[in-house]
Amino acid sequence: MKYVLGIDIGGTNIKAALVNSEGELTEIRSIPTNAYKGRDYVLQNLHSLIREFVRHPGIQGIGIASAGRINYKSCIVEYATDNLPNWTNLNFNKEISEVYHLPIAVDNDVNAAANGEAWKGEHQECESMFFLALGTGVGGGFILNNEIVRGHTWSFAEVGHWSLYPDGLFCNCGSRGCSEQYVSGSALHRRISEIIEIRLKNPREIWSESIQLHPSVEKIIDNYFDDLALLLRQVQLAFDPECIIIGGGVAEDHSKFKHILSPKLGNGSDRIHFATLGNKAGIIGAAKLIFDMC
Repeated sequence: MKYVLGIDIGGTNIKAALVNSEGELTEIRSIPTNAYKGRDYVLQNLHSLIREFVRHPGIQGIGIASAGRINYKSCIVEYATDNLPNWTNLNFNKEISEVYHLPIAVDNDVNAAANGEAWKGEHQECESMFFLALGTGVGGGFILNNEIVRGHTWSFAEVGHWSLYPDGLFCNCGSRGCSEQYVSGSALHRRISEIIEIRLKNPREIWSESIQLHPSVEKIIDNYFDDLALLLRQVQLAFDPECIIIGGGVAEDHSKFKHILSPKLGNGSDRIHFATLGNKAGIIGAAKLIFDMC
């Protein structure tokens, strides 16, 4: 049996698993990233994780999903935020491929998640798929005829920095009104935390009964979905995808999420679906990069 080591490097955890050619995962591992300790520490942890797997017979290569703008051809991180300090200019060929003498492929984490959902998710029949990740930030990935569309500067579908309101909230990218400031899970988390005394541990708690019954939350939720519908209409006009897959912790309660969103989108709501692979999508999509090379 042929395997690929799939790795998903996030700001919180590094996840890895062996993936076979059917997209099935075995020997799943997860360790804290501890990104605040710096790049060298993260790389040390990454190597420790890789060494657990590379002795396995049949490994064809290593597929890596990483936050940041990734040059797919050179396997270099061209830009990364402070969620992964000093990650910019990291050369994965030098750090990984030359050490383990295995072929590697590296892509942006949202592209990889989109790739995974397009390969093994419930809506893999879609010829054109837009994957919208609503997490700490907002990310997009576009799959057309089973291929990731990356763009000339490797930043295709960066909808988190599409401006919804030109004079809106300041974004850490330097612009104003970016969708990330309005429709990310952390944006909704922040708005709710500002008006209630309950400290939310993660975006999933937004849907708990104790939060939903708070008198001021309903308006915040309604405004959030107005903004999300605005972004989704822009996505539909720009990409005209057959389906839009929404992922992220804030969207885990699919029924409640779609119940509120659908009336705001009208006819466009029939294209909206939800991610089904969870936090395995990035691992699976990263592994597929290698299988596509074989």
